[in-house]
Amino acid sequence: MAHELGHAVLHDKHLNCSLYFKDNEYRGRIEREADDFAKKLLRLLEKKKCNKPDFEPDPPATAGVVQRYVVTTAVSDMAA
Repeated sequence: MAHELGHAVLHDKHLNCSLYFKDNEYRGRIEREADDFAKKLLRLLEKKKCNKPDFEPDPPATAGVVQRYVVTTAVSDMAA
């Protein structure tokens, strides 16, 4: 999922679809960029997970909000 998110963030408006399917070098670069994005995102998420506070909110009530916040923060950190 992180790899596909990388495509959405990095290549959404800049991907040349016809070149992607015709040029192996171009496709390889696009895939490596998405892989690199995924690795960085997962490292950031793991780092934030390890630095979690002593108090944890009730997961059923807040899991979606916390998950969206962590992903949004991690993607923002990567873009900076």
